[in-house]
Amino acid sequence: MLAIKESVEKTKLRFDNYEKQGLLCGVDGLPHLILIAIRDDKKPTIKEIIIDVPLASRLLFCSFSWPVAAYRELINSDFIAMDV
Repeated sequence: MLAIKESVEKTKLRFDNYEKQGLLCGVDGLPHLILIAIRDDKKPTIKEIIIDVPLASRLLFCSFSWPVAAYRELINSDFIAMDV
């Protein structure tokens, strides 16, 4: 448990360094390295240290499946706006 606390402190220090260098994005104050999916989590700094495997698996599946979804939209004529 002590190692996790040390890692959290290092992560907080890294976030402070990002802020000082102007690498924070937007009003949410999160570095570009943090996924939008964990922004509302109770402890997003922990998820930078310990990988959330179910979340990572879901995001990985989505990244592989988008070409199929785009192809399906193209076939169904949903991909192209006809009225433009």
